Amino acid sequence: MHARIAVCLIAVCALHRAAAEDPGPASDVVTIETLTPAADASVDPLALLEQAARRCQQQIRGYHCTFRKQERLAGQLKTAQRVDVRYRAQPRSVYMHFREGIDEVRRCAWVAGRDRDGHGQERARVEPAGAVLRLVCSEVKIPIRGEQARAASRHFIDDFGFHAVLQRLIADTRRFGPDVRWEHGGTGSVDGRPTRILVRHLPYEGVGGRFPDALMIVHLDAEWLAPVLIESYADPRRATLLGRYATTSVQLNPTLTDDAFDL
Repeated sequence: MHARIAVCLIAVCALHRAAAEDPGPASDVVTIETLTPAADASVDPLALLEQAARRCQQQIRGYHCTFRKQERLAGQLKTAQRVDVRYRAQPRSVYMHFREGIDEVRRCAWVAGRDRDGHGQERARVEPAGAVLRLVCSEVKIPIRGEQARAASRHFIDDFGFHAVLQRLIADTRRFGPDVRWEHGGTGSVDGRPTRILVRHLPYEGVGGRFPDALMIVHLDAEWLAPVLIESYADPRRATLLGRYATTSVQLNPTLTDDAFDL
C-alpha cells in the first residue's frame, strides 16, 4: 500500500499548444499574446532568471495557490490534477489538498527536517484518498525521495516553490553549457496576470537521457517574476507534452504557522 501511495505523492511538484493527445491548458488560465521581442531584447534570459530568483527569495515568504499539474509517466499522459497548496519558505514547508484528478492521495504535508526515517531520508505525511482505507490507516509517512519516487515522477515534493524552480532552471543552464539555448517568447497572461515568456531549447535524447526535455516554455509573472506556468515537451513542435505546471489564485505572504502544515 505504501508503495502505491508513494507513486502518487511524489509525482506532485515545484509548465502552448500541442497535438491532439494534449488537451492543453484551460482557456481561462493561459493566454498567449502577441510576440514583443523589443521589450525583452536588452535582457539576457539567464540574467532575468537570476533576477527572478533573487526577487522570489527576498520578497516571497510563502503563499496559498491553486496548483494544476499534468505529467507523462511511463509513456502515458496522466489525468490533470488540481491541488490547493500552502507553501512556506522558512522552514521549507508544503501542504497539498487534492481536489480534482485524485488518485491514491487526498492530502499530504511536508516540513523540511521535521521527520526522517532510519536512513535519514526526509518523509512526508500522507492521508489516503479512499474512505475505507482511511478507516484502517488515516495517515502514513512516505519517503519523499528514493527509487520508487524517481521511477514514478518528474519532480519531488521538495522541488516545489517558485524559488526552488528558478534555482533548478539556473543550475541546469550552467550545467548544460553550450547545449542549452534560451530565447524570449514575448508576453502572455496566466490567471489574468501579464507574464514574460522564456523558451528553452535542449537536444533531448528521450527518457533516461541527459536532458529533461526538448522544449520548455516558462511564464514569469511580470510583477513578481515568479514562474507561474511551465510546460515541457519532448519535441520542438510541442506534439508530446511531458509536463505542465500552472500556479493560479496566488495569495502572497499570508501568515502560515506550523499548524498549516499538519493533516
